[in-house]
Parts: sequence; structure tokens; C-alpha cells
Amino acid sequence: MSSRLAVITFIFNLLLFAEFTRFTSGITQLSFRSVNSRFNTRYFSNFTTQLVNGTVFNDCQLIERLDPGVRCHLEFQLRIANSKIYQSLFDFDIDVCGTIIALKDHFLKSWYRSLLKYGNFMENCPFHPDHYYLNGWQLDPALFPKYLYPGDYKIIAFIYNGQYKKKNMDFVLELQLEATVL
Repeated sequence: MSSRLAVITFIFNLLLFAEFTRFTSGITQLSFRSVNSRFNTRYFSNFTTQLVNGTVFNDCQLIERLDPGVRCHLEFQLRIANSKIYQSLFDFDIDVCGTIIALKDHFLKSWYRSLLKYGNFMENCPFHPDHYYLNGWQLDPALFPKYLYPGDYKIIAFIYNGQYKKKNMDFVLELQLEATVL
């Protein structure tokens, strides 16, 4: 992508956020509609995720330690009205361990703390081989970013080691959640 196109895309997304912010009066309800996952058998012997009554259940067996430096590429997409097509709103990469141990609070750290209430995930790094679970997690609407417009969203978390979409990238896990925000 040329730098000029990247700048135009950035400005368009910034204007889109500004427009959404005008209409957002606070999210009152968030419900998960679907969840899908795939995983690398080098890291997991099992990674089962399902929705039950709109809540997320996960059972996984981590068989290889995930060290500091493991990263997550997050993408938020909004479904275009009366369509099956999702439009990417924004995406970014995070250091998973850095986010978990960060002192500063932001929406991703709040989401992770929310997960901890429903499962036995690690509160620090590295992630040691063990059996992990999540039982009935539902994201509190108050934890959804206030600048996002009510609608249908897809959240994609792509976890990896190395550099995203480069030859040295080592795929760990991908999780996709579809949610309706009111």
C-alpha cells in the first residue's frame, strides 16, 4: 500500500470515528452471536470454544510455554447495514504480556480482567503449559469502547510470535467473535 493511500485510509477512519462518536450515547447491551477458533497443534493439544446462551466457554490444553514477546493482532470490523459484509474499522498489534502486566488501564486490560473472573487464565507471563478454561464469559457493555457505534461487530484476535505476516511469523491461535452491540 502506498504511503499516500495509507494516509487517506487513516484520515477516512478518523472521520468515521468522529461521526460514530456524535451518535453514540453509550452501549447498553452486548451479545455474542458466534465464535470460531483455530490453533497451532504445536502449542495446544485442544482448544475448544463455544457459545452457550450468548456466553463464551473455552477449554484448552496449552502444551508449549508462551513466552514474553507473544503478540496479538486485533481487528475490529463493523457489518455494513443490510449486508453480510464487514468493513474493517481499525486494527493494531499488541504485546500480550505487556498488556497483561501494564499498570495503565485501557479497554483491553479491562477485557482481560473480565476474563479472569470466569476462568483460570494467567495473571502474568509466561503462560505455562496447563489446562485453561473459561466458563460463561459475557463482556460487560460498559467495557466496550464508547466511541463505537451500535451495530454488528466482528472482533478477530490473531496470536503469534515473530512479525505479523512475515516469514518469521509463528502462528499460535486465531479467535473470531461476532457480537451485536445496542
